[in-house]
Amino acid sequence: MKKITFLFAILLAMCGTAFGQTTPKLLWERQDLYLENDVPYTLLDVTASGKTIVTVLSGFTGQTMGYRIFDKDGNEVNFPYGKVFSKLKRGNKVGWIATQDSLLIFDKELSLIKATKHLMTNILASTEVADGLIFHTEKTIYKYNFAGILLWQYNASQKIEGFANSKLALFRIEGGEYLYLDSFGKEKVKVPTMGASGAGFGGGALSVIKSPDAGFWLIGSKEVYRYDSTGLRTGYVDFVKDKIDSNPYFSQKGSIVSNNNEEVNTSSIVLVHQKQDGFYLIKIDQSGQYQTLSFKDSNLFGASEPSAYRVDDDRVMFQINANSGAKFIGFGNFKAANASWVKQIASTDYFSGFVGNVFSVLKEKPKVNPTDNPAFNEVIGYDLDGTTKWSFKDETIAYPQIIADFMYINHGSFYSKIRLNDGSLVWKKTKPANSHNAYHFFVNDKEGNDYWIYSKDYGVETKIDFISKSTLETTRFLSILKTTIHCALTIL
Repeated sequence: MKKITFLFAILLAMCGTAFGQTTPKLLWERQDLYLENDVPYTLLDVTASGKTIVTVLSGFTGQTMGYRIFDKDGNEVNFPYGKVFSKLKRGNKVGWIATQDSLLIFDKELSLIKATKHLMTNILASTEVADGLIFHTEKTIYKYNFAGILLWQYNASQKIEGFANSKLALFRIEGGEYLYLDSFGKEKVKVPTMGASGAGFGGGALSVIKSPDAGFWLIGSKEVYRYDSTGLRTGYVDFVKDKIDSNPYFSQKGSIVSNNNEEVNTSSIVLVHQKQDGFYLIKIDQSGQYQTLSFKDSNLFGASEPSAYRVDDDRVMFQINANSGAKFIGFGNFKAANASWVKQIASTDYFSGFVGNVFSVLKEKPKVNPTDNPAFNEVIGYDLDGTTKWSFKDETIAYPQIIADFMYINHGSFYSKIRLNDGSLVWKKTKPANSHNAYHFFVNDKEGNDYWIYSKDYGVETKIDFISKSTLETTRFLSILKTTIHCALTIL
């Protein structure tokens, strides 16, 4: 028995806090005084190899003045193209810089793929699409592949006002029409701003949303159009003609339930609409067939623009603050309407975001003085059935930040990171001495490592921390634990 007790004492010493580790390991830290007009850096990205990319913003305009890169050990990586780096555009697959006569294309690690001469003059805008890069000038459109080869050039007869959707070769042109080109630079369709029906309902600018099949939705103030990837119109809904409402309003991005302002990953689109008797969700499929879900409550009419999150093709989460001050969260299910609900939360609750299938809500502590800023003592995660899924309690919750699936909480003297899917604590980290209470910015990479930029004051003594995720270390310790137990049992 003594032998077993002794072995487990050794195991616990080796494992540390393997069963619930809450202290992260600091991999590197650096202090950096290189700032542009005293504006601190903003964390932009962490590449697959561990390079950290930060932006430097202008203190006068707020525009990006340039980027800096640090390797996995915190050493700065020199970029050989000097100040033109401030012109870097970044897509999902590549980054690029267009100088006056050259096009530079970089991989995700910001290593040069190709430098090629071009004849594009006065480039106004550029974007990355699925199979290349598109540039436009006042009356000309160019497309390059990711190897820097010019694929085609389109000469427009009208002035190009800009991209209608940066995920597609879809443009707004002078006069209000929408020009759609195929992958070969051929004109597929021009959609007049007055609407395909000719009824004139879409007199204002349309919202343009890409669909998964490379088609797109055009959403006007009172009508919705659906086009496939060839430019063929496959669906149309006129909300006045169909007597859904004589005065709908769908032209704002906030009225479209999309987790990305320019594309959806579902085969349908959902709009939110408020009427005198409540709040509505309207789902439209590719052929123009639609379903509605109604949440009848007069408090929901006239509320500020609701927040909404698309879980999948049939399910939608939403949150509304009414003009009366009442606060609501809700869930709509087009496949099972009886599973839909809306519930009022306390007026002192603060909705903080949707993460996965969870609504996260902050509970405000009673104020000592009415003029005090809000402070919180609990974070609650509500599930899709409207019940409490988990609760994270602490008397010092302030300045929470939600990044990806996590919440970073400022407790005054330390930060904690909780997983919003289940409310579990990932790590705690003491805040640096004399650092400012609010100037802390987080980002995390695909491996779950955390990068933290903080300042003593606004733009003063800026530092970058790279914090390893505790689960990596836990996995390693558990692996040692499993091997050691196996060996111990063998010895016994």
